[in-house]
Amino acid sequence: MVKFYLLPVARGKRLGARIFDFVEERAKDAGYTSLYLETVPLFARAIEMYKERGFTFLKRTIANTGHSAPNVFMTKQLCV
Repeated sequence: MVKFYLLPVARGKRLGARIFDFVEERAKDAGYTSLYLETVPLFARAIEMYKERGFTFLKRTIANTGHSAPNVFMTKQLCV
């Protein structure tokens, strides 16, 4: 998943959490062993959702995603 964004009308309904959980399950099914994401502090609610789902903070990026704005980097190990 490269971009994850919900319109304001869809926020606060746990829709983002449900979509995120679905994508995580598909990643496991596909054999991925970890997830990595980048974001910005502005998306504090999303960061809280990621933490609730077991993501932990990294000190720096682990990939060259081509994005220059993110300064929050997180990862999660998957149990496959």
